[in-house]
Amino acid sequence: MNISEPFIKRPVATSLLMVGVLLVGLLGYYLLPISALPPVDFPTIQITAQYPGASPDVMASSVTTPLERQFGQISGLATMTSVSSFANAAITLQFTLDRNIDAASQDVQAAINAARGVLPAGMPNPPTYSKVNPAATPILTLQLTSDTLPLEKVNDLADTVLAQKLSEVSGVGLVTIEGNQKPAVRVRVNPAAIASLGLSLEDVRTALIQSSVTAPKGRFDGARQAYAINANDQIFSAADYRNVIIAYRNGSPVRVADLGDAVDNVENVRMGSWVYGKNADAATAEERGVQAASTSDLATNSTIIGAQDLQALKRAEARAPISTGQPAVLLDIQRQPGANIIQTADSVKVLLPKLRASLPSSVKLSILGDRTETIRASVSAVQFTLLLTIALVVMVIFVFVRKFWATVIPSIALPLTLVATFGVMQLLGFSLDNLSLMALTISTGFVVDDAIVMIDAIVRYIEAGETPMEAALKGAKQIGFTIVSLSVSLIAVFIPLLFMTGIVGRLFHEFAITLSVAVAISALISLTLTPMMCARLLRAEREEKHGRFFRVALLVGCAVGPNYRRPTALPANPMPAAFGDTAITNAGDWKTAEPSAHLPRGNWWELYDDPELNRLEGLAATNNQQIAVALANFDQAHAAVQVARADFFPQISSPSSAPRQRTSVNASPTSAASGQRITYNSFQVVADASWELDLWGRIRRQVEGARATFTASADDLESAKLSVQAEVAIDYFTLRALDAQSDVLAQTVAAYQRALELTQNRHKAGIASDLDVAQAETQLKSTQAQIPAVDLQRAQLRSRGDHLRAGPKHGGRHQPAGNARRRSE
Repeated sequence: MNISEPFIKRPVATSLLMVGVLLVGLLGYYLLPISALPPVDFPTIQITAQYPGASPDVMASSVTTPLERQFGQISGLATMTSVSSFANAAITLQFTLDRNIDAASQDVQAAINAARGVLPAGMPNPPTYSKVNPAATPILTLQLTSDTLPLEKVNDLADTVLAQKLSEVSGVGLVTIEGNQKPAVRVRVNPAAIASLGLSLEDVRTALIQSSVTAPKGRFDGARQAYAINANDQIFSAADYRNVIIAYRNGSPVRVADLGDAVDNVENVRMGSWVYGKNADAATAEERGVQAASTSDLATNSTIIGAQDLQALKRAEARAPISTGQPAVLLDIQRQPGANIIQTADSVKVLLPKLRASLPSSVKLSILGDRTETIRASVSAVQFTLLLTIALVVMVIFVFVRKFWATVIPSIALPLTLVATFGVMQLLGFSLDNLSLMALTISTGFVVDDAIVMIDAIVRYIEAGETPMEAALKGAKQIGFTIVSLSVSLIAVFIPLLFMTGIVGRLFHEFAITLSVAVAISALISLTLTPMMCARLLRAEREEKHGRFFRVALLVGCAVGPNYRRPTALPANPMPAAFGDTAITNAGDWKTAEPSAHLPRGNWWELYDDPELNRLEGLAATNNQQIAVALANFDQAHAAVQVARADFFPQISSPSSAPRQRTSVNASPTSAASGQRITYNSFQVVADASWELDLWGRIRRQVEGARATFTASADDLESAKLSVQAEVAIDYFTLRALDAQSDVLAQTVAAYQRALELTQNRHKAGIASDLDVAQAETQLKSTQAQIPAVDLQRAQLRSRGDHLRAGPKHGGRHQPAGNARRRSE
């Protein structure tokens, strides 16, 4: 069964299918959320309880402890932490990652109901719980500051205006106000004054609660009409609280103003937010360049920042502090689960100008922190690495394959695989983060293997003589199972990551699936698109036209070792059995020959049996400059082969010397006669022989490279001779045709002249008209006008023939390619 066969035979359907896959992948890339890391939601529930007036010890013993005993019995609980403070208790329950948060919340509610019997009766409300995600850090932090409005007014604007508008932005999940300064009224009483009147603080608290109550007042019901009594007893300002009656003593009311005072303030004066910035007006240019530091850090940092900087800091702090804090209201913006961080932050930034316009001019709204800056930088760096990896993979393929279409096919399959993976990631709810992009970067080396294996199998059949379509069908059928098994084995490597537990397993879960999906899509494209493109774009090696330089460089540069097998040269195209099948007898001294099958094969132009053509071909073969240059290159390449082969034989050198010395008679006791000089002649001959054992094939590579160059030069020589011979034959036959055309034109002119004379005689006799005479003259002149053009072509061909037969005066010699190859042996 050949899975790829229907895709190979239907290229249009396959192309449309891949275009659809590409569009789905691009849409998925556009819809993918962007984040720094894969979302890991920790199943966490936070319980809060309030007991007004209770100290931290009382909260821990009477509220926190009973609740912890019930929560400890819940299954799947990983950690439990609690914080008990004045009048408040917060318990945080973190469950294991495989625990369903909804089921855990039901267990938490059941534990709260079970502990209600042992909780204090004075608690205004039962404990409440909420689902929280400690990993959901704010993506943006906005600050609200004002130099004139009080902070509680600014807080009211943030709570009623900004938080509502920001929550409507697509992708925003939660807007939290930090440093919340809700308005409140504080009543301050004198303990001595209330004690003197026989009152207590509880009496004051009860009277204040009863004085500001919104309760139904009833109605007046009559026979014909009914009126509802509507009155608001709530008090909103400190001035109204001063007139609240606490009790009556001696018939006179005792008001809050008699016991103390009421002031407008905030709920918690010990909670707030400050924004610190450098005070540019209090420091000089030298001091503004110094890093801000507190007074307590100056002694410890003196050895780091230097003496001059330390003195500048001291002078600046003597006049005014370098960093001054300004009260502010902060808004933390968190995204919805699965939302795109970058798009959400950009949407909020687009809305900021409209929000500033809705605020008073004295309130300033600005961005204090932007977490998307680091996310943008990290994701951009990984995207650049991915593109660089793709470019490097394509470059390596081109360097080793050295074929255009064999490089284009995997270059198309590689990005298509990655883009298609984006679509699957969007369907699986993944995000575009550092780990998923790293998985795609790693998969680049994996996904290109399938395409290369498929191309190699198909090219092998093409080189064996199959057509590209047949090679694609056979290669895909043979290698299809290999690609499937290779992909399955790669996916099996990431199975441990798929089943890894814990936080690390949750982080790398998306990494493993993304990589596995990329490998699977690569196998699918390699079985469909790649063989289809190979069948349409690849072609046989013999059909590819390479220059002589490419062929010589390929032969010379090949690695010839001990297992080298010498390539065999393809035989030249044989001459057809009959050069001309039809005998055409022409005028003149030449004719088209009709060679018989038994004639010996010699020079091909001799088949025409034309002595003049044979003479011209002989002159061209001996005098043409192009043939002479090719012959010189042939001789040079043959000499290079002999030089290279010389290294196979031992090198023998024999230097000789013949020194001659003369000495006096007294130098030797054996002198022949007194006073006669004695001559000593010394002759020396040294022979040195060396031979290299060619274990690594160095000499053989040189010899084979020289032989390849020699073979190429022999082919060049034959090609040059054949080209010149063909040009001579073409010019010769064209010149003969022009000679015949010139004779025909001459005969035609003579005929038209006779026809003109006849027409003129008829005109004189009154038989022919003036129009007949004009037509005869026109025919004669048009025919005469063709003669110069034919003569010009004949002159050009004669000049071209002289150039082809021109050359060195000493002539040349003919060296057939067959003899040249025998000489190279």
